Amino acid sequence: MKTSRFRKPICNIVKHSVPAFATALFAAITLVTSAQQVLFDFNDGLQTWTKIYPAGHYAEDTLWSAGALGEGHDNGATRFGRSPEFYLDGSGDLTFQLRGGESPLAAPDLPPAQIPASSIDNGGFAGVALRDVADDIYIMSKRRTGNDNTVWQANSFTAAELAPYANNGKRYTLDYIDYNRGTWGWTYLDNVSLPAKMVEVNMYSVTLEPFSPAHIAGNNITLRVSHGTDVSSLAPTCKFIPPSPAATCSPASGSTQDFSTGPIAYTLVSADLTVTNIYSMRVEVMPSPSTALVGQWVSCYDHLKDTSGYTLAGTHDGTVVGEVANLTYSPDTPPGFGGSSLDLRAGAVGVRIDNTKTSDPVYANTFDEGISNQFTVAFWAKGMPETWAPWVSKRGEWGIGWQLRRMEDLPVAGFTIRGIENNFDGLGSPVNVNDSPAVWHHFAGVWNQKDGTRNLYVDGVLSHVVYNDPSQIMALAPQKALAIGARADGGNWYENYFSGLIYDVRIYNQALLANEVEVVMTTPTTQQPPESFLKIQSYGVAGWQATISTERRTISWVVPFDSDLTALRPEFTLSNGATCNRISGERVDFTQPQSYAVTSADEQLTVVYTAKVYTVFDFNDSTLQGWNNRVWDLNAGSGSGGWVDMEPDHIIMPEAINGGVIQPPSGSNYLFGATNKFVEAYPKGLSSSDDYHENTLWLRSPEFYLNSIGDLTVELAGGYARDAAPINAQAVPVQASYSGWMGVVLRRVSDGEFVITKPAVRLGGSGSGTYRTTTFTQAELAPYAGSKAYTLELISTHQGEWGWLKMDNIRIPGSSVPVPAVGMIILIR
Repeated sequence: MKTSRFRKPICNIVKHSVPAFATALFAAITLVTSAQQVLFDFNDGLQTWTKIYPAGHYAEDTLWSAGALGEGHDNGATRFGRSPEFYLDGSGDLTFQLRGGESPLAAPDLPPAQIPASSIDNGGFAGVALRDVADDIYIMSKRRTGNDNTVWQANSFTAAELAPYANNGKRYTLDYIDYNRGTWGWTYLDNVSLPAKMVEVNMYSVTLEPFSPAHIAGNNITLRVSHGTDVSSLAPTCKFIPPSPAATCSPASGSTQDFSTGPIAYTLVSADLTVTNIYSMRVEVMPSPSTALVGQWVSCYDHLKDTSGYTLAGTHDGTVVGEVANLTYSPDTPPGFGGSSLDLRAGAVGVRIDNTKTSDPVYANTFDEGISNQFTVAFWAKGMPETWAPWVSKRGEWGIGWQLRRMEDLPVAGFTIRGIENNFDGLGSPVNVNDSPAVWHHFAGVWNQKDGTRNLYVDGVLSHVVYNDPSQIMALAPQKALAIGARADGGNWYENYFSGLIYDVRIYNQALLANEVEVVMTTPTTQQPPESFLKIQSYGVAGWQATISTERRTISWVVPFDSDLTALRPEFTLSNGATCNRISGERVDFTQPQSYAVTSADEQLTVVYTAKVYTVFDFNDSTLQGWNNRVWDLNAGSGSGGWVDMEPDHIIMPEAINGGVIQPPSGSNYLFGATNKFVEAYPKGLSSSDDYHENTLWLRSPEFYLNSIGDLTVELAGGYARDAAPINAQAVPVQASYSGWMGVVLRRVSDGEFVITKPAVRLGGSGSGTYRTTTFTQAELAPYAGSKAYTLELISTHQGEWGWLKMDNIRIPGSSVPVPAVGMIILIR
């Protein structure tokens, strides 16, 4: 049986999805790890093995494919991988499985350092060898015998064979070697079980459902999550070598962690406590995909216009190439979707996207520099291209561009990126999509240069990943047009036409996550009204950008509290060709919401956005931003004592009050401060004495008015309220207690009444140090909107364990502040 033409045997099992046509060839393998055995099943990559050859590629896939080491192809390059170092402990056999071609040599004829980079025609070794690390020699080896691509051959180094090398203090590796080339010049390795103790303990995989796998670079791990994800309660699943119970991980894999305050250290410790490896895991929240769509075609429409709205209308519309009369539209669409699909079944016809190559009249680099570092191409297709032909392409041949296409003449899809070792295509999917009769399949190729990854999703499920060195970049193809159902050839024409149906082609200038790909695939397209492409694309000023909702036609702008809301000058940009009834940068009074009417270039359509402004205290300048500490003064109230306001931003008890003595007496002069860019008891960190201040801590904001345009929110962390809330200033005790109250109060200035009180709440455990949002809802604030002034009060009458409080990011829906004429500070909304 000659199989050398295959990039890999189509019957390979990939552990995340097993194609139906493969299930008859292989039985499921149940893998068991005992306390002594360390298992490498290669289900999700190299699992800390090191790739030595092929040296010409940085892609992990050139050594690993379809859940095993090896590649089912008679490559010129040697396949050479090495396990982590270990000590043999004499606890049993060292077992493994081999499949594919027979090794001509019974053992390597060269020492490890001399294994050739280029394989040998019908004369090399294919199998595994046990290597003595110190001497760098092979002490024994086992080869693949016989040619068979359908059966895994079980093999082992027996305990008796290993006995002379066990418990002798020496380190070993297991090397996978295949430097045989020829008709059956390829061999796979899988399911390696070592009777050993590992020298190192390493993290090799981190997943967080429903998002894409984490990126691991050395000891730094990045989890990417979708826009809007609550990062305070995430439970990553970690895999490491050696697996439990041979090693421990703290915090435990699958445990819920709070990433809102920064990275979390994950510590791996070997069973004998001699090896510790610490990883730093952080979360990166990705932008919303709704802002990243840069091209969309044939999403239920009977035309070739770009309906993404990203560029000026007409910039990236499609033009028929080939046999123009052969292009039609079909009511056959993916299940659950409506409208029409692009019908290319007559053959010899495709679509080129206008202004996507430099010789076009109005070339735009949207699909060149605009997506060079990361992008996602997604579409539905029914039917299979010819050999190596694409569904969607930007050349993707002769060292430039990219394409999502059929791999060779196999029934699978692949995602080609040129410039990544130039002509290396990587893996094809293990999923058979060449159905008879044809059915709809969804494809999504995701390129992320930062991670060096190409992810291919088939029908919403991750098919496989192609890895490369992150230092490599995509070689752009600005001189070639983006094409659907075809590919630009070496000249000015098109080739490799697809004969089938295509629907809803989308390109994002962002690497979508797994759950976002699923949303793209499962959300039915609808006929979008033309006004959906009229947008305010940005709004605000440098450092203070607004949040824009195109769907709700709202603009929510947060500005510093001391801004003058009557004289804000927001700058904005519009979708191409649109105009607005306001001028960017003009002065606007935001004491009430303002409207912005956006009109299309042909003046036929107008949409209206409503802009609301909120003021915020963020304390990022490490001051209290005008808030006043309140202290008890025995000399106030004609000598009977009373609460008095200190100067704004003052955080040290002045000598003028009670002679510098805090009442009642305390060992430290605790007041609220913001030296760390948030409000906390000051000074902080004196042997936890901040939990035991004897005096009540009280902080008052500048005065403001409310107009009830939204919620008022405050972020709090630390302890929680025990007692009932005080109803007014007179009810606030001078001395803190072990059962006190802490929280935020809305106070009416005219009579000092506490109109709304919000206690601090505890999240429990380590979460008590986590910020949680306290909300005064729009409905609660409605009765107080108008001409009366209010303040916010941060009060803590609690001392003892958890007797501390932090505050940050206060967002106030105020219309204005009292004017200086009445002796008050002016607020900005």
